[in-house]
Parts: sequence; C-alpha cells; structure tokens
Amino acid sequence: MAFARGLSLPKGYSRDAQPSLSSETKLIATLTEAQRNRYHALIQRLRCVVCYNQNLAESEAPFALKVKSVLQAKIAASDSDAAIIDWLVAQYGEFILYQPPFQWGTVVLWLGPAFLLGGCCWYGRRYFTQVL
Repeated sequence: MAFARGLSLPKGYSRDAQPSLSSETKLIATLTEAQRNRYHALIQRLRCVVCYNQNLAESEAPFALKVKSVLQAKIAASDSDAAIIDWLVAQYGEFILYQPPFQWGTVVLWLGPAFLLGGCCWYGRRYFTQVL
C-alpha cells in the first residue's frame, strides 16, 4: 500500500496489521464521554493522507483506522489536543491538518483566492467601462 508523500506509520505499527471497525468501536467504548467528544472533534479536524478530501471521520482506509487507534490511545493517556496535533504533524507533516495554519508558507493558499477575485473584479470593471 502506498502512502501519500512518502509518509510512514508511527513506530510500532505494521502496514500488514489491519484494524477493523469493531476494534475501533471497542476502543471508543473504553473512553469517557468527554474523551469521546474530544476524539470526535479531533477526527473531524484531521485529514486522511491516503484518501484525498476526506477527514479521518469519513475515511475507512486502513491508514485512517490506525491513526484513529493512535488518537484514542493518546486521548486515553490524557494527552492534550495540542500535544496530539503536534505529534501528528511531526509524524506526517502539515498535510494531515484539514485546515493548514496561516503562515508565510501558506499565504498564497489563504489569500490567493481573494486576490484572484479582486483582480477579476478590477479587470471586469475596467473592461466594461471602456466598452460602455
């Protein structure tokens, strides 16, 4: 199985071991209600790096199931959301974040659509005032 951008699984996880949805359900059952709410909020914010345009909540890929089990273990160990996200970014890069942070490297991603729309409006206004 090929992973996007040469990403690898965390240490101690095998590509051959295929977790099932029933194992995910068993792990969720061990979490408290507050921990389950944190888990569901986190899997909504994180991207499956194998399935394009899907977050972890929507994905049933083996990679997503493995990351979900890691998330559940870290939440059960009382790790903070920030620590979990930092660990995942260190393992898989910022691609795992469904909404990348606003940084110099992502300025074009965040501001590009606004500049493109502004340029089209400016050009359209200029064009139509010359025509009329």
